[in-house]
Amino acid sequence: ITYTALVDKANTVENKATSTQDPNGTTTKTYSGNATITKLEVNTTHVLKGAEFVVYRMNGNVKEYAVIDKNGWITGKWIAETKKDIVPAGLGSTLTTADNGTVTVKGLKAGDYYFKEVVAPDGYSINNDDIAFTMEEKQTNGVITSVAPTQSELKMYDSKLSALPSTGGIGTTIFTIAGCVIMIAAAGLFFASRKKSDNK
Repeated sequence: ITYTALVDKANTVENKATSTQDPNGTTTKTYSGNATITKLEVNTTHVLKGAEFVVYRMNGNVKEYAVIDKNGWITGKWIAETKKDIVPAGLGSTLTTADNGTVTVKGLKAGDYYFKEVVAPDGYSINNDDIAFTMEEKQTNGVITSVAPTQSELKMYDSKLSALPSTGGIGTTIFTIAGCVIMIAAAGLFFASRKKSDNK
């Protein structure tokens, strides 16, 4: 018997079939799991609210982005990237960190995935280093009992916009000062030569 079912918002799906040959039936379970990421300020334990994420997977060399509902559930639909490093439209809701800096994506099957930040909290810059994670089937006595991330914690750090490193360093400052000195000296020589010619 082959059948297809659409399951909405469940991490465990159970199906039982019976027959005259098997009156007690056989139960089959299918599992999915959840993954939580925490957003923090770099070099601190300060959690950040309002960071927005999407989730994608790799299909060969192509990124496929998950369509997610407003409650953080994977809908089962994936949209392939058409332009390199451009998140496609139509993904539904983004995953937004709460007051405790965390957000959870629900309903992932076993496999490899990535969290990608698309909106940084106010006053912070987007972290372009996507966070990879793996969902794997957990077993008890050889029987699959759940799907969960292999990593104990998933964290991403953002830098404050005002704390971004300056470019050029001290070399830029030296050249600026030297340029000002040359301009002042040139102006001084110009006026000195005019005064000398006026005295003649």
